[in-house]
Amino acid sequence: KTVCRYQQYRAVNRTVIRMKRGQTRLEHGESDQRGGIVWHTQGSGKSLTMVFLVRKMRTDTQLRRFKIIVVTDRKDLQNQLSATATLSGELPEVASNIEGVKALARRQGPGLVFATIQKYRNPEQEEDGEASIPTQATAPLKAAEKRAPYLVSKPFEVLNHDESILVLIDEAHRTQAGDLQANLLAGLPNCVRIGFTGTPIIMGDKKRTHEIFGAFIDKYTIKEAEADGATVPVLYEGRTAQGALKDGASLDELFEDLFREHSQDELELIKKKYATKGHIFDAPALIADKARDILRHYVTNILPNGYKAQVVAY
Repeated sequence: KTVCRYQQYRAVNRTVIRMKRGQTRLEHGESDQRGGIVWHTQGSGKSLTMVFLVRKMRTDTQLRRFKIIVVTDRKDLQNQLSATATLSGELPEVASNIEGVKALARRQGPGLVFATIQKYRNPEQEEDGEASIPTQATAPLKAAEKRAPYLVSKPFEVLNHDESILVLIDEAHRTQAGDLQANLLAGLPNCVRIGFTGTPIIMGDKKRTHEIFGAFIDKYTIKEAEADGATVPVLYEGRTAQGALKDGASLDELFEDLFREHSQDELELIKKKYATKGHIFDAPALIADKARDILRHYVTNILPNGYKAQVVAY
């Protein structure tokens, strides 16, 4: 058996309560109030939380009639969620392109549908030869998928006015804004929208996640996950490559060492024109020293224990 953890149990029940008690768009007059954000940190089982939600809804007399559309922004994640969703007792249908998404959204009645966010783009941008995932879709749906491309610049016509549609957007902080989000809302104006994320956009220039989806439904932060032992803490240990600062050398000394093939006059000109750390840190000699240090540290400290490593740079 697959048993939910407490944060999954809590999130599902809070979601069900909000869906039952929240106002629809027509009742509120501006936006649907039945959705929101489930903020659960990475590795806490958001995919299974979606499955538990589907199962809970199918046992509730008020919510069992809902069509549930799961939107992801990566094909591999869609495959993972599709496989996981079989635990809910339903066979999901996976749209293979934009027309398939629209056809499944138009269909009346309950159902479980998966679509990648890229399906709301111009189909000409999709990868050639992308294999379709087997579905229980009918022949008319397959025919609909072969029709003319649908450009993202053109807004969706209204696909379904039904208020009994739930759109679950996984990794909601990634690609939920802009034309794609506008098209989804235009096509399903009365739907419930719930975003699942481990890192919501809460500041900066990007449109904030809660402004798109509504108020938070449930939060399970990384600190809580670490306290529970569900995830391990990420520790930072500062490290300087041996070739970066030698024997307490100053930045000026490092600069002169890295550009030692130049004359003193040339060095002064370089300093005036490129007097930033960024240019020094881009020097091939320093990059080579850092690469050697990374390899040496990995072979000495990590590889003997059978672990892997990841290099993250910007």
